Amino acid sequence: MTEDCAAPRWRLALTRVVTDAPTGWALDAGNRAAGRAAVAELVAADAAFAVVPRPDLLVLDVDLAGVSPTAAAARGRALDALLRAAAGAGVPHVVASSGRPGHRHAFFVIKPAGADRTALEAACRAAGLDVRAAGVRPPLAAHRLGGRGQLLFPPTAARPVQTLRAAPVTGGAAVLAAALGGRLSRRVSAALTGGHAAGGYASASEARMAVAVQCAARGLGADALARLLGDPRSPLGATFRARPARWRAQELGRLWTKAQRWVLAHPQTPVGDRWPAQRVAAAARSSAWPGMAGASNLAVLEVVLDVATRLGRDVVAVSLPDLAVEAGVSTDTARVAVRRLVTAGWLTVAAEATATAARVYRVGIPAGHELEPEAELELPRGGAGGQWEDLGLDAGRWGALGKTAVRVARELSTGPLPAVQLAAALRCSVNSVRIQLRKLAAAGVASNAGALWQLTGLAPEVVAQRLGVAGRQAAARAAVAAVRAARRELQHRWRQAVSALVRAHAAGDQVGWARAAAGLPERVVVAHRRRLVAARTRRGTGEPAAA
Repeated sequence: MTEDCAAPRWRLALTRVVTDAPTGWALDAGNRAAGRAAVAELVAADAAFAVVPRPDLLVLDVDLAGVSPTAAAARGRALDALLRAAAGAGVPHVVASSGRPGHRHAFFVIKPAGADRTALEAACRAAGLDVRAAGVRPPLAAHRLGGRGQLLFPPTAARPVQTLRAAPVTGGAAVLAAALGGRLSRRVSAALTGGHAAGGYASASEARMAVAVQCAARGLGADALARLLGDPRSPLGATFRARPARWRAQELGRLWTKAQRWVLAHPQTPVGDRWPAQRVAAAARSSAWPGMAGASNLAVLEVVLDVATRLGRDVVAVSLPDLAVEAGVSTDTARVAVRRLVTAGWLTVAAEATATAARVYRVGIPAGHELEPEAELELPRGGAGGQWEDLGLDAGRWGALGKTAVRVARELSTGPLPAVQLAAALRCSVNSVRIQLRKLAAAGVASNAGALWQLTGLAPEVVAQRLGVAGRQAAARAAVAAVRAARRELQHRWRQAVSALVRAHAAGDQVGWARAAAGLPERVVVAHRRRLVAARTRRGTGEPAAA
C-alpha cells in the first residue's frame, strides 16, 4: 500500500463512496459501538469505525481464520467463484483486507432489491460468507486491534472510488448467484417479478410452492423464502402479504415442510456428477453450429440441457411451446430445430407427446463429437457468459442482433479476445466472426482496441429496448400460460357437462339430459348414451360394466 492510498483524503473518499450516511460509529477494542460522529471526524482521528453500506452495495465479510481448514477452503472457493463471475459479467467490485490476518471484505455493486438479490444473499450465507448490511468498516479504515486494511483489488485508491461509483449491471445478481449454485430458474424468477402467469404456473399457490422447492433444493433456507414472498415489489406474494401475520407464518411453515419432503424424495445428482447432461452441454459448446439455423438449433438444445442439468437427469419432458419461448424462436422454428437435433443424435425421443403430457427426450452426444478429458473440465461454464449467457434473450431474436451475435458476445464475456481466437472457439470462419463483431459494435455491445475485442458492458435489456424487441419473451410466455389456462377451463367445463349427462341418465331426466347435451358435440352425446346404456344393461345381467 502506498502513502497515497493511506492519505486521509483517500480514506475519506472511500468511506463516502461506501455509505450514504453522513455519520458512522466508533468501535472500541471489544468491537462495540462507542458513539456516533461525522465520518470526516472519524477519518481525521484515524479511529476504528463502521458505517452502514449503501443499499446497492453487497458487502461480504470473509473470515478464513478461526474456522476449520475445510470451512476456510470452502469460503475461499466461494469468494473466488464470485470474483471470477463478477469479472466476467462486468460487475463492479472491490476487495480489501480488513487489517486482521485471514479476514477480507468484498464490495459488489448490485441492484438493491429483487428476487435475484435475495437469492444471491441467501447463497452467500449458505456458503459461509457473512453479508454485512447493518455495518462494515470502509476500505483502508483502521482496525480496532491496531492494524489497517489494504486494497487487494484494485490496488490503488483512486480506482476503487471510481469502481464503487459505477451503476449496477443488469442481471449482475443472477450471475453471481449462479456462481454459487443459488440462482433461481428463469421460470421462478419470471413468476416472482411478473406474477404466477408470467412463469407459466396455474395459480399463485402453485408458483409459491415452486419458489419453496427451489429455495430448499439450492440450500437458500426458509429465510430466503420468507424474503422472496414478503418483498413488496413482487406481485407473486401480493395475496400472501395481504393475509394476517399468523396465517403467513403457518403458510411459510407448510411450504417449507412440503418443499423439504419433495427435495428428499427427488434428490439431485451433484453438479460434478451430472453426466451426461453436463458432458452433452460441453460437447455442444465445443461443436460447430453454422449459420442462423445452427444457432437456433443450439438455443433449443441448451433449453433441454438446462432442464436436464437442473434436474440431474438425462431424460426430461419439455413441451414444444416451452422450447420455443425459452429459446426465443417461433414454434415452427423450434419444431424444425428439434427434428434436426434428433437426426443429428443430440436428442432421442423417449416418449411421444400426449394430450396431457409433453414429449420426453433423452440427451446424448452424437458420434464424432467426443470430448477430450481436459475439455470436460472447462465446459459447460454454467453462467460464465454473464449477461449474454442465454441465447433466448430478446436481444438475440430474429430482427435484432441474432443468436450468432449473442454467441460471440458470450465468448467475449470471458475477457478481451482477437477475432481469430473467437473463430477457433466457435468453430467458424474468421470472416463470419468479424461480421458478427461489426454488428455488436454497431449496437454498442462490443468495441475493439487494436486486434482485441471486448464487451462494453451494455446490458442486453437496453439493446432489446433500442432494437424494439424488448418484452417479446415475456409476452410469449404469458401467451402460452393463457392458452393453458383456457384449456384447463375448457376441460373443467367438459367434465361438468359429462357429469351432468351421467346424472340425468341415471335419474331418467330428459330435460336435464337435453340441457347438458346442448354444450357437447352430438357424436360425444351419442357415444356416452351408448356407454351408459351398455353399462346399465351389464349391471342388470350381472356382467361387468364396460366403457
